[in-house]
Amino acid sequence: MTQIIISDATATQLASLNIPVSICDPSGKLLGTFIPGVSYDPELYARNPSPLTPEERQRRRQLGGGKTLSEFWADMRLKYPNEFK
Repeated sequence: MTQIIISDATATQLASLNIPVSICDPSGKLLGTFIPGVSYDPELYARNPSPLTPEERQRRRQLGGGKTLSEFWADMRLKYPNEFK
């Protein structure tokens, strides 16, 4: 993931947040959304429920296997080289 270093003033503003916030440029154009790392917003999760049933999640946990995050991103870079540089 690409990192952007922000000013101390902006870091202070973002550190005080406990809810998601839109980040805009000076003209008001939306650049993205910042979700604080320590926030837990039940409404955020309620709007984006898992498509899996609890039983299916349990079944998948019991299967084991899978990929590490670094393996996943390596696969994405191979599949979509223009999007993941």
